[in-house]
Amino acid sequence: MDKVILNQARQQHLLEDIFIQLKANNDESIYDEDDIIFEGFPLDSLDRLNEINITLKSDKLFSRKLVKKLRQFHGPSG
Repeated sequence: MDKVILNQARQQHLLEDIFIQLKANNDESIYDEDDIIFEGFPLDSLDRLNEINITLKSDKLFSRKLVKKLRQFHGPSG
């Protein structure tokens, strides 16, 4: 199990390096500014949940972007 976790950590590190290189080269096609909305997720503590709750109440733009992103995961309604 430790080998699997170590391998995943290495892959994550490689992906982060690739992302940094692409961003440094101004390749914005892979960078979606709205994805910043998901920084801090998943919520792993009550304090973080409270922070998001406060942000949702005070920042209407953040709230709209989060709702828009979450709707993309839901699929069509009906």
